[in-house]
Amino acid sequence: TLPLPRTSHALQILDNASTHTFQAPAKRINDGEDVQFFLSSRAYTDIVAFMFQLNAAMFPRKDTARTSAFHTRTWQLRDDNIPFSNTVIRLQELLKRLENMIEEAPPDTGPRRFGNVSFRKWYAMVEERISGLLEEYLPPEVLVHEAQHNGKGKDAQ
Repeated sequence: TLPLPRTSHALQILDNASTHTFQAPAKRINDGEDVQFFLSSRAYTDIVAFMFQLNAAMFPRKDTARTSAFHTRTWQLRDDNIPFSNTVIRLQELLKRLENMIEEAPPDTGPRRFGNVSFRKWYAMVEERISGLLEEYLPPEVLVHEAQHNGKGKDAQ
């Protein structure tokens, strides 16, 4: 099991006015030393904090609309009583669109020792279309997050 971060903290919200350096994901954990470095990094702490926050958000809560102290309300998937912001609704639509793209690269029935080869086809399609998909499904205030990249502004796309 992986060690838990020593301190719990809230995740920071990125300031839209500040600049950030966005980088393409790359493999950086190659040996035991790299693992130890990662386990003591801010990235690991943030990932674990995010998972804890997701987990805590799923705990049943007392229903304040009822008078009984013993009544709790659990979170249900697709609960019509929970309002979602327009951005969350659009993210759900984007995920559904990505899921539907699987039909364009259906799973291969061949050997799967290193995973299904069709995933690479699907990923290539997503990579080719991602800018258009993000512009179609996400509002500009989410997409336009200026970043410093090689001396010029670059957004998160």
